[in-house]
Amino acid sequence: MKLCVERPGKDKLLGHNRSGLKGAWKINHPNISSGVYYARSPQYAGASLGTTCKPSQSKNVVVDPARRGW
Repeated sequence: MKLCVERPGKDKLLGHNRSGLKGAWKINHPNISSGVYYARSPQYAGASLGTTCKPSQSKNVVVDPARRGW
């Protein structure tokens, strides 16, 4: 999984991690600022499990810490 924030031009990669067997994942980033964020997962073929995961992208999430009192 890759966590990205939209920027003019090329989007910025904030971090990456692998999902667990149940699909859960977590990326800690200490300074989340206002912006539009999304997660992206590349295609993955697990030879040991005999599975292939299709690439996907989450819906955009708008974050505004000033409005939430963070």
